[in-house]
Amino acid sequence: MQLGELMGEYLRELHAVRGLSDATIRSYGSDLDSLLDFLQRNKIDSEAEALSLNIYRQWLFEESRALTAKSVARRLSAIKGFAAWLNLRYEIANPTHRLKAPKSGKHLPGTVAQSSLTEALDASEISSRSSSEKLQEYVILETLYSAGLRVAELVGLDIEHLDLTSGTIRVFGKGSKTRIVPIGLKATSALTKWLAEGRPDFTRDINGPVFLGKRGGRINVRAVYSVVHAFLNEIPGAGGFSPHTLRHSAATHLLDGGSDLRTVQEFLGHSNLQTTQIYTHVSIDRLKKSFEKAHPRA
Repeated sequence: MQLGELMGEYLRELHAVRGLSDATIRSYGSDLDSLLDFLQRNKIDSEAEALSLNIYRQWLFEESRALTAKSVARRLSAIKGFAAWLNLRYEIANPTHRLKAPKSGKHLPGTVAQSSLTEALDASEISSRSSSEKLQEYVILETLYSAGLRVAELVGLDIEHLDLTSGTIRVFGKGSKTRIVPIGLKATSALTKWLAEGRPDFTRDINGPVFLGKRGGRINVRAVYSVVHAFLNEIPGAGGFSPHTLRHSAATHLLDGGSDLRTVQEFLGHSNLQTTQIYTHVSIDRLKKSFEKAHPRA
């Protein structure tokens, strides 16, 4: 049985039976796609019955080289859930119980220096004038950074969620929690231009998803990751290459600019203030480095 079809069946069942939100399903789908993408790139049989412990271990090793321990653990959890479902539904062997996720240390979030990020976004804005595809890429970057969005939140944006007159967007975050977040003038201008000049080249439907794939449907998480990775890879000293790097950077730059922790917590949609507090460590770490370089008695 082909893995891609089974993954689709599994996700549909999660949605219908367990009632998981669309954002959660997209996140699960992205994690499952990572295994499918690994098999295709390495020309490995993508039938479910062919999955072995060795194949799972090769996939896990490759993921651990590109992602944080926390991200790898999340992906492994999704794969284990899928493998358990395969075993229960189709009696396909499940060797994933022998896989262990890497230990997650307390790493500071990856960020990009404010000046470097501003310069890179300005360059992306200039590049956006060449095509509708480049325009969408720029608007994705500007929106992620301006609103501090998670990638699933960006992918889930519909036109009805935008209020460009007031410069705000309605975001559906983790646990189906809704929040209203402000976006800056740059992001507002970019979104306005995209809706008027770029998006019509992808679809004539004036409603629905803000960001679109090549076939006119909602853009997927993997496509956003590709856009962000290519963008951040060109910035010397970037602290990461995922959409979350832009989210981390937005939070850190807000704190550096004088925002209080509670405001940043609400902005990011964190239910627990302790989750937000890690960004204070980022700012303090940056302050210490500047102190050590500049203070005569350091």
